[in-house]
Amino acid sequence: MAIYPERGVNTLSLAQHVKKVMQEVEADYPPHFTSLLRFDSSKDIMKELNKIFLRTALATLILLVFVFVVSRSWRYLGIIVLTLLANVLVSFIFFYWFDVDIHIYSMAGITVSLGMVIDSSIMMIDHYGYYRNKKVFLSIFAALLTTIGSLIVVFFLPENTQLILADFSKVIMISLSVSLAIAWFFIPVLVDRYPIRTKKVKAKRWQLRVSRFYQRMILFLRRQRWALLMVGILGFGLPVQFLPAVLKDQKGVQETEGWRGFYNRTIGGNWYQTKGKPLFEPALGGTLRLFTKNSARFGFRDPSRLSISIRASMPEGSTVAQMNAVMKSMENYVSQYDQVDMFETRVQERSASMTVTFKKEYEYSGFPLQLKQEIIYRAINAGAANWSVSGIDDQSFSNHIYSGEYYSYQILFSGYNYDKLYELASDCAARLEENRRINRTLVYSTSNDGYSSVQANNEFYIDYNQEQIAYNKWSLNDYYSFLRQQLLNMPTGRVYEKGAGKDIQLVSAQKDAFDVWHIEHDLLDINGRQMKLSELGSIEKRRTGNNIYKENQQYLLRVGFDFVGTSTLANRVLDDELTLMKNRLPVGFKAEKPTSGGWWNPANTQQYWLLFLVILVIYFMCAILFESLKQPFVIISLIPISFIGVFLTFYLFGFHFDQGGFASMILLCGIVVNAGIYFVNEYNLITKRKPDLSIVLRYVKAFNHKITPVSLTILSTVLGLIPFLLEGPKEVFWFSFAVGAMGGMLFSFVALFVYLPAFLPKN
Repeated sequence: MAIYPERGVNTLSLAQHVKKVMQEVEADYPPHFTSLLRFDSSKDIMKELNKIFLRTALATLILLVFVFVVSRSWRYLGIIVLTLLANVLVSFIFFYWFDVDIHIYSMAGITVSLGMVIDSSIMMIDHYGYYRNKKVFLSIFAALLTTIGSLIVVFFLPENTQLILADFSKVIMISLSVSLAIAWFFIPVLVDRYPIRTKKVKAKRWQLRVSRFYQRMILFLRRQRWALLMVGILGFGLPVQFLPAVLKDQKGVQETEGWRGFYNRTIGGNWYQTKGKPLFEPALGGTLRLFTKNSARFGFRDPSRLSISIRASMPEGSTVAQMNAVMKSMENYVSQYDQVDMFETRVQERSASMTVTFKKEYEYSGFPLQLKQEIIYRAINAGAANWSVSGIDDQSFSNHIYSGEYYSYQILFSGYNYDKLYELASDCAARLEENRRINRTLVYSTSNDGYSSVQANNEFYIDYNQEQIAYNKWSLNDYYSFLRQQLLNMPTGRVYEKGAGKDIQLVSAQKDAFDVWHIEHDLLDINGRQMKLSELGSIEKRRTGNNIYKENQQYLLRVGFDFVGTSTLANRVLDDELTLMKNRLPVGFKAEKPTSGGWWNPANTQQYWLLFLVILVIYFMCAILFESLKQPFVIISLIPISFIGVFLTFYLFGFHFDQGGFASMILLCGIVVNAGIYFVNEYNLITKRKPDLSIVLRYVKAFNHKITPVSLTILSTVLGLIPFLLEGPKEVFWFSFAVGAMGGMLFSFVALFVYLPAFLPKN
């Protein structure tokens, strides 16, 4: 019995009510009957809520301690506390108005937004306390608007990703919008009432030396801009590792003319593929190549409970009772361990699955891995079934021998009429079988990701030779009647003896002796002629019982085949067949190569192109703010430089890059440019006041004015993410989100100190 809360119902309250009702119901159970709570989402919710409360408290404490250590002023700290409190309380009003669901991810968004809210407060307090005007508000507005604009891209992501990030993004967007109103209306009033700075502080001698050194460094960097640009490009990396080995035309033939032919003679040539590729890819790939090198650590992770998954399958003809007996043996073995919390078994006709979970105190001990190894050892020695064991770590075990379940090359067919689609796929399979290098083909049905949820069943199929049957004056009914006589096994009635009823079964004497061999080889007397049944119809064993899969109301079928030869030749045969099918398929039917399931394949990387949409939005916002088409280019150049920090973080420490890592890249697009906006806006204000100063002196003055608050905003954002590291790399989403954002933010200092002043145009 599964119980789900309706929309708007408090899951925690409902769980308590259900448990209370079940206690009352259990009191009326017969002896030896019981009910077991298999899954309780409220426990996981409470666990995550406790984590969020702890993270929020730690993040707030770390940020406030950081503010006090830097400012060494209780008054400054008090203003930050008041603005933060006002921001949170007002934000909750808008959460209610905009119907934001309060759950784990949305509450985590509050924690993440704390650092960014404090950023805007620091910038306004620092500027208003020094200049006594609100001119910095425009840069704060643009900075927060770019962050909000970058988060809008979340609503263009696939639905499964939106479920995680939609409310998370809404919370941050609302909190940042409220912080703008706080910065404009509330902070100036507080600073006027409780002044932070009453006089301008004279620069110290060491500060002047650092300023002069930085000025000379900028002059040097501006003279070496081309070299600096190449270092940045090669540091980020060119995607040379993704270049195809050869370019082909629509017929699958290698191009020899035009730019494609030039590509095949150079990049696709023997020298580059054998000798040049190992040299150029490390030299040109940069950190992007290092980042994508270990693709096994890329992909979506499910934040589910730690468990061991055991699967078993038996050959065709096995019964449910036999499968159940095999799983009972494994259940008895697992049940002897007190550390196991629960195991759940599902048994089907030829397959079964078992999930083992552990008590909380043993989940992250050495026992789960030890039990997994012992289960593998028992599966190896058990026999009777094919076993696969996975979970706990990245290593999995399987002794399953695939027989016709996997094919090296596949063609995906889709269409709106299943019967016609099956006919077209069968014709394709028959045509492929004419190639002597193809040793087996199969028409089968799977979902679009290529995985079938059921095992194959087989049947004997007779392909009648209509001409021979007519020539021998037979009919299909005669053929079928003859087979029925040989294989007859039917009930004919019921007799009663001494009050007990017994069924009467009429069985052919040839039932157990007559098989496929007799059909193919026995001579039979058919209308006075000695001939084999195989002359009237061939019989073969083929797969049956396909599931029916649909996508966008289209049926999906695959033709799989194995090829004896090189992959180049096999792909040529595949491309030729696709070209032929393209010209023959009716309207509404399609044949294509199925996409692979890798993290970087085109079907899964469309969301990464949305990062370019984010960059485009940021460019136009900065162009409006600065009234310039050149300065925004320098601002958005900070984004790929910060991505180098993300790439290095995941490569050097070997962390898993999951959906949280992608979320950190979206957030970085909006956050990293904020510091650049503050610098460039201050630079433009100084330009208006002192247009006669050189570009370097103007930037150094802007740098000296903004380096402290900008550094504080970056460090406060990084410090606000520290609580998300407490659970370690095993924490799905939040750990990769935190380390990705922190690595990118820290590396953005390189972009701010080096690349921004080197490439900043005059206007």
